[in-house]
Parts: sequence; structure tokens; C-alpha cells
Amino acid sequence: MTKLFIFHITPVMHIMSEGAFESLNLHLPFNGQLLNYILAGNCLAHILSSIAKEVLLENAHDIVKKIRDSIKYVTTSVPHEEKFLVLKKQLQVPSEIRNIFLDDQTQWNTTYQMLVAASELKQVFSCLDTYDSEFNKQAPSMEDWKQVETLCAHLKPIFDTAYILATTTNPTANIFFHEVSRIQGDMSGGITNEDPFVSNLARTMLEKMNRYWKNCSLTLATAVVMDPRYKMRYIEFSFTRIYSEEEAPTCMYQFRWLMIESTSSIDQEYFTMPSPLAPNYAEEFDAYIMKNLMT
Repeated sequence: MTKLFIFHITPVMHIMSEGAFESLNLHLPFNGQLLNYILAGNCLAHILSSIAKEVLLENAHDIVKKIRDSIKYVTTSVPHEEKFLVLKKQLQVPSEIRNIFLDDQTQWNTTYQMLVAASELKQVFSCLDTYDSEFNKQAPSMEDWKQVETLCAHLKPIFDTAYILATTTNPTANIFFHEVSRIQGDMSGGITNEDPFVSNLARTMLEKMNRYWKNCSLTLATAVVMDPRYKMRYIEFSFTRIYSEEEAPTCMYQFRWLMIESTSSIDQEYFTMPSPLAPNYAEEFDAYIMKNLMT
């Protein structure tokens, strides 16, 4: 009688010698692919933090500084802050809109939140620019605000994923795959954008994420297939969002080969059985399934 053992690995940040990793590799199934899950960029949270910091410090350093200086101008002077609040009231800004605040420059997530808050109040800053000649000298332009919105849009998936990982008691490989594939799909579309700021931003983020994806995608996808809620169809759907039409079939072939070789004791019908909708991209996933059922 064949037994199927199911276990989990908790990746850690501790430094391990190359010999120790080689020894561990000999005891892992899936041709050592699970070792990639431990090694890839140390961990997903670390990769996300690294991406966000590089974007904020290099790609968007000037625009972030300009927004930070604008907020500092308002919040470090009582008369300036009072004028800002008066304008905010006159413009009838909804009460649920958060107030501006300065970030902790050692914590990228606070910088993202600072930019979001400032962007929501850009109208007030624009009016302050009109009424205050001193602020006018350093006020962000409309093009600056456009870049802030673009920056926030690209950082939002990173922020949301980091939040999920931080607030989930025991994050699993399933969660990693859903979130990473979502980020990969979102970033891939930005590379061909005609706006150089957008394309450079997407390229910087994608290069780092690709390293994690290259090392971990097959292992993470394996965990998703073994989950009866998703199986192979969700992998196919995710790969079509991430890879080009030419690359997707090759990647699926490699993954199927890994699954067949590593799980020969499991009924192969399991991997092709119908599965319910996945929580992320439910509408797109539904359309993908219907299209393939009709062909």
C-alpha cells in the first residue's frame, strides 16, 4: 500500500552552510525543488521589502522627497497647518480621507501610506500653492502628482501582499503562489507602457520578483495543485497571465513533467478534475474556464 506523506516547511532567515543545504536537499522530494522554496530571496517578505525600498530610493527618490518636503512645510508650522485645514474644509474633502503625516524613512510601508494620504489631498496642496507664495516655490506640479499616483498603484500590490503575510498566523505556499502570481501579472503589463516612468518602475520591480519566481514557482504551484480547491486549472490560468503566449505552454510542460515525475503514486486524474473558482481574479478565472470548456 502506497502512503502519501504531507508535511510543511517553515522557511527561516538563519544562515546555513552550503553543506547543510546539500544534505537537506537529499531528503527533500520534488527533485530538490522544495529547497528552492527555502532559499529563494530568503523569503517573500524580504523580497517585497527589497523591491519597495529600491523603487522608493532610486526610481522615485526625487518625487518622494518633494512630497515629503511639502508635508513637512505644512505640518511643522502651526499657521501653515491651519491654512491647510481651512482649505481642506472649503474644498469639502470627505471626512474619511486620512490626514497627511510624515513617514518613518526606515519603514517603506509608512512611506507608501504617506504618499497615498498626500495623493488623496492633492487638491488641497494645489490650492495652497495658489494662496501661499512660499509654498509655491516647492509645490509639486500636476505631473508630479500623476507620478505619485502611478507609484502608489504599483506599490499597492506589494503593500497588500506584505500585509497579508504579516497578519496571517501561518502563511502557506498557497498564499505565496496566489500573491506572487498576482504581482507578477500586474507588473508584466507595465513594462510595455509608453510612459518611461511607468515602464522603468515596472521593469525594476519585475527584475527582482522574477528571481524569486524563477526559484520558487514550480514548488509553490505544486502546493496549489495539491489543494483540492484549485488543482491544475488555476496554475494554467496564472501562467497565462504571467507569461507570453509563446512562453506559457513551455512553462506548463515543465510543471506537468515535474508533477508526473514527483507524484507518480497519485492518481493523475486528480490533477485534471474540475475545480471551483479561485478567490483572486474570480471573474477572469471564470472566463478562462468557460473559454477552454468551449474549445
